[in-house]
Amino acid sequence: MREKAFFSALLVGALLSGGLFRVVFISNVTSAYAPMATVSLDPALIWEVMPPGTEFQIDMAVYDVWYLYSYEFKLFYESLPLNATGIIEGSFLSGAGGGPTVFNVIQMNREYNATHGIIWVNSTLIDPQGTASGSGVMATLDFEVIDYGGSPMSLDDMLYDASGNPIPHITTDGDVTVLGGTTSTKTFNVAWSEGTYTVATTSNSTVAKLNFTQPQRRIDFYVNGIQETNGFCNVTIPNALLSDNASQPWVVYVDDIPVNVIISSNQTHSFIYFTYHHSTSHIEIEGAEVVSEFPPNLILPLFMTLTLLAAAIAKNFASTKAKQLKTTNRQTTSASPFRQPLNLWKASRRRRKALSPFFS
Repeated sequence: MREKAFFSALLVGALLSGGLFRVVFISNVTSAYAPMATVSLDPALIWEVMPPGTEFQIDMAVYDVWYLYSYEFKLFYESLPLNATGIIEGSFLSGAGGGPTVFNVIQMNREYNATHGIIWVNSTLIDPQGTASGSGVMATLDFEVIDYGGSPMSLDDMLYDASGNPIPHITTDGDVTVLGGTTSTKTFNVAWSEGTYTVATTSNSTVAKLNFTQPQRRIDFYVNGIQETNGFCNVTIPNALLSDNASQPWVVYVDDIPVNVIISSNQTHSFIYFTYHHSTSHIEIEGAEVVSEFPPNLILPLFMTLTLLAAAIAKNFASTKAKQLKTTNRQTTSASPFRQPLNLWKASRRRRKALSPFFS
């Protein structure tokens, strides 16, 4: 009863104000009684067997929105199992009465950071009086399967009306799980100086982006697998590249946290086994002894060159000092008072000898 009385009072007020209040009244009734707008991926969950190379699409959809004029969204996905290959604008904003749009792909990059890719777009109606209301597809995203594993799909989005005001809404993230992976072995070639060393991983995870850092005596890489499952990895490392010793054993970090490891080795290789919970994780393996910065066949020539250079510098220094000492001695002797009369006598004798023809 009170709701009817309130509605009647608002209607009378609208009529008395010449209809100017009616727009605000209708807008308030819409926002108060219409369901909250929702932005979500469609399908939101994908759990399928898809071998590498498989292509699939996901729609970016909006539901129950009123007076939409523009939108912007960023979608973050894990780049080890997936790669975004394309995006096209959906028909909702322009097709729901809004008219033509300006659709911008600001960024589409698989290497947004070490673990994630990004799709970043926005779209705006050209007609400042146009808006779109209802439900529909804002954009369609194309993906390619790179390897097995899981990728949460995280949305960061905004909806705006024609005045630039944010439209309240609910955002629903998604998740893609690529099934079909089994235990597999991958090899990575590490080139250092003039040598190439092969590091191998045997794992039920996707292993990628292996890197060797000589100054830190470290090998690091990333693993990815189906969420909420357990992963394992056995890493084979050539001792000539990186090894441990009695005072400094191997240390393995999973996302900066040290984990327990099982170590075995032979004369040429070390084998490091450890486990973890699946997500996209950063693995770091630190040893004690590392391959030299210079190739072995250059160490002896380099040592000989440095030795000869040092000898040459020492010889040049000694020669310079000897010349300086000799010059100092000459100056000291020439300036001696005992040699001045003798020098005068020799000079006088030379003059007499030169004038002798005139006095003979």
